[in-house]
Amino acid sequence: MIHQIFDIALSSNFPLPGLPELAVARPDWNVVLENGPNPDNDLNWFHQCLTEDGREIMSAAREGETYTLYFQGLAHFSIDFPSKKISIYPEDNCPRTTLAHLLMDQVMPRVLCHQGRVVIHASAIALADGRALAFTGPSGRGKSTLALAMQKAGFRLLSDDCLLLERRESSVMAIPAYASVRLWPDSLEAMLGQGEAVGLDISEMAHYTSKKQVFVNQPESIADQHGHPLVRVFSLAPSRLEPPEPSKNEDLRVDPVSGSAAIMTLIESLFALDVKRKSAVRRSFDSAGKIAAAVPVFSASYPRDFKKLPQLVSLLTKVTN
Repeated sequence: MIHQIFDIALSSNFPLPGLPELAVARPDWNVVLENGPNPDNDLNWFHQCLTEDGREIMSAAREGETYTLYFQGLAHFSIDFPSKKISIYPEDNCPRTTLAHLLMDQVMPRVLCHQGRVVIHASAIALADGRALAFTGPSGRGKSTLALAMQKAGFRLLSDDCLLLERRESSVMAIPAYASVRLWPDSLEAMLGQGEAVGLDISEMAHYTSKKQVFVNQPESIADQHGHPLVRVFSLAPSRLEPPEPSKNEDLRVDPVSGSAAIMTLIESLFALDVKRKSAVRRSFDSAGKIAAAVPVFSASYPRDFKKLPQLVSLLTKVTN
């Protein structure tokens, strides 16, 4: 099977839910789900991603131009850049849905970034005129919830966690990975309630989490493949768990961010593969600077209150217009 993710063709010998199929003869990358454990145990591990409590969740190794990403207790992904092949070695009968999630939402964004492209951790929607808005911020800040709220308000959902940004002349184009959001069960219930899932397909995201994957059924758009003009980036500030006066409009704030702060907003959201290679780090700063110079960046602060979402949608739309 050959699928499209962002603007590239990806072949795979196992299903990749949510990705449209393509009728092309030669893919850009080949993914092979292998049988048996990872054969190379002597690797040069140079970076680890940790949770707030110090638990290791992902490690990165390299040998020449071949990188390995190990997701703790789940799978090794061996990325051979010269041959453009990704070999997956699952552990402990890791389900294919989990492997697909890791490939699409963790591995491929880092692969594209390593090739010199800009992929940020962001949700995105398209306005009625085709212009795109992106929402960045650490996990748990409400990017997915806000994107679904805007989709319910009539806007087009572009992507959840991964967004490819490409400079074209004086514009920045936003190219989505695929149209879905991932929500915790309580957020899903608050957002959809009973009988409001029309046009949505809801399934398990991965076996190690209770988050649900929500796929949006919407008409195909050529712009999704070639890009929407990105006109605003909103960085979601930490939500207040107990807003002192939740009825006041002051709880909703959208403020411009400029200069080095705007650049760092984008740098912090990049899917970097090799954070130790100086040339890759310099390239990331250069790319982020060019995008921040072309697209206004804002900080959006709001309380964790689902009833406030319509007001936030209205405020963001007003700032954009």
